[in-house]
Amino acid sequence: MVLKLHKPKEAYWNPKSFSMIHHLKLLIIDNVHLLRAPKHLPNALRYLDWGGYPLKSFPSSFQQ
Repeated sequence: MVLKLHKPKEAYWNPKSFSMIHHLKLLIIDNVHLLRAPKHLPNALRYLDWGGYPLKSFPSSFQQ
């Protein structure tokens, strides 16, 4: 999944959104400032590029 905008923008994203995408392997978020951080990242995730990630650490449910 790639979410890229040409100009920086704030966006609301339901913090539980990623809990429904169990097989997500790639996530790139660029020029998007999410107002709420995810509560879940899928363990299948292998590549994450998220400049400005809104938390200091990953959700505790994410197994690195």
